[in-house]
Amino acid sequence: MAGALGRLLLLWRRQGWLLLALSLAISAPLLSARDQGLLILGCLFGIMALGLQLVVGFCRLFDLGFAGFVCLGAYTTAILMVDWNWAFLPAVLVAMAVASISGILLGIPTLKLESDYFAIVTFGLA
Repeated sequence: MAGALGRLLLLWRRQGWLLLALSLAISAPLLSARDQGLLILGCLFGIMALGLQLVVGFCRLFDLGFAGFVCLGAYTTAILMVDWNWAFLPAVLVAMAVASISGILLGIPTLKLESDYFAIVTFGLA
């Protein structure tokens, strides 16, 4: 019995996220505009949490500027879409490039920094 339960839990871990994403995609058109906005914000915060888990959890870097890069990408997307009338997908792709290039430009001089010094430099960006 414990073996079957263990296999069921392992199957849920592997394909549970796919089931959750599929159920959200199917039910999203049935939600009101307010609920769709809340669902989108929840997904965005989830993506940010996964990125922070990668930086802090796996790499063991105390990065205080993580949200700064997210805000830079969001602000670039908003400026391109509102002021320059770009479509969503090209604006997001350019914003990803801008945030990535700024991260690389900040990352090159901070490669040798450790612990508190790294946190201070990334806090300066945020």
